[in-house]
Amino acid sequence: MFVLAALAWLLGFSGAALMIATGNLLAFTLAIWLAWRKFGRDILPTAVAFDRTLIVQKLKLYGRLLSEKSHPIGFEQSEENRISQD
Repeated sequence: MFVLAALAWLLGFSGAALMIATGNLLAFTLAIWLAWRKFGRDILPTAVAFDRTLIVQKLKLYGRLLSEKSHPIGFEQSEENRISQD
């Protein structure tokens, strides 16, 4: 919504929607940060959360999972399980 409101503001519409969207984005970010700070720091330390190699590995994994060439481990695409694309 923030991007849509920013685009509308750039096209000349009122900035009220952009201010509301900005406030919502800041409140959401603050809520996530406070929750991580209170409950998640022992599970996901800062050094691990922003590790570039880990992020790149995860993006590659998600890309492979979304591609048609590969399937999740344990998923067999036999003839009776295959959905017809007709």
